[in-house]
Amino acid sequence: MVSRHLIIVIENFDPKDVGAIDDVLRRSYDADHSFRSQIERYLLLQPDGSFVARENRRVVGFGASIDYGAFSYIGLIGTDPNFQNRGIGHMIVDKILKRLDERKCPAALLDARPAAAPLYQQYGFVEEDLTDVFTRKNMPLTKTEHPQNIATLAREEISELESFDHPIFGAQRRDLILSFWKDDPKRFLVSRDSLGRIDGYIVAQRRRIGPWIATSEIVAERLLSQALGFSFENEEPIVFVSRSNNEARDLLGGFGFEFQRTLRHMRRGRKVKRERRTKIYGQASLGLG
Repeated sequence: MVSRHLIIVIENFDPKDVGAIDDVLRRSYDADHSFRSQIERYLLLQPDGSFVARENRRVVGFGASIDYGAFSYIGLIGTDPNFQNRGIGHMIVDKILKRLDERKCPAALLDARPAAAPLYQQYGFVEEDLTDVFTRKNMPLTKTEHPQNIATLAREEISELESFDHPIFGAQRRDLILSFWKDDPKRFLVSRDSLGRIDGYIVAQRRRIGPWIATSEIVAERLLSQALGFSFENEEPIVFVSRSNNEARDLLGGFGFEFQRTLRHMRRGRKVKRERRTKIYGQASLGLG
């Protein structure tokens, strides 16, 4: 039994914590997969935005955030099941929000499990949308040659792609885009219109599909068809998308994706101008937006 008289310290995390954090998150979310790549991405992009909770040097909780300037995203809040219901989640959220307030970030976004939504409401978060989770359990499509207007992203095209992404996503996220490109450039596909302008892109991560942005359903469909030619862990790619994006939901259904669950898309602070309900067909992750 864990004593109720705990001395919990909330600190920034560093590389030596990755394994312990992964263990905590696996057990917190009752997951059969590793969170290591997501944890390491926070460490790469904004290590000062994520925190561990320690009890006698043992990692017992974790929470992450990334500040894009116009808004931030919060995710991967988890506590060791043996230490839950002791206020550790509150302590982590307190620390994250304090940092964001000090940086004068005007808004914070997150996708919460229904059971966790009341925690965030205590901090002034309000529900403004739903995020649906889709999974495709069928075998991937046979990989084919890319259509003439779809190609892998070249390193020198990243600035152009960020300029396309920025007004749709609602904030600058060049570093995140570059990190996905460095993971595997071949899995980063870009679509161009007849004039050679970018009109969409998709990243086929190892476990999920996203970011996935397109100016039309036709472009989104072509990109998804190509992305599904890659192999995925357990052959079950995941997509996170706004409940309000009916085109995306219909498209996913047509490609054999099945609805799994719903999360509460919540906001604290001013409203954010972005095209989440129309042109964002898939988020990068629940914690990165």
